Amino acid sequence: MWIDQMSGKTCNKTNDGPIFRTMSASGRIYVSHIHSERTAPFTAGEIAQQEKFKAAVAATNAVMADVEQLAAYVPQFKAQRKYPTLRGFIFADQMAKVQ
Repeated sequence: MWIDQMSGKTCNKTNDGPIFRTMSASGRIYVSHIHSERTAPFTAGEIAQQEKFKAAVAATNAVMADVEQLAAYVPQFKAQRKYPTLRGFIFADQMAKVQ
């Protein structure tokens, strides 16, 4: 694994150093850390965001299972360059639609 460029801080909470991982769908390398588990309860805003995420995941899975809906997304996906995977493109669209 070669890293061409890296800048900025990775973390200031641990001295263990960064962990480099590769996203299997896109091949992109990203940095992560292992921190201790959360002890504070989730806020109402965080719970609302989790529900929005769950709804977007369910809608994405429904689109991926329906051949007709999936076929409608393919030309849009191929015309863009922001999202490296079709699932990520559909998820972003569904996330924008969820209220």
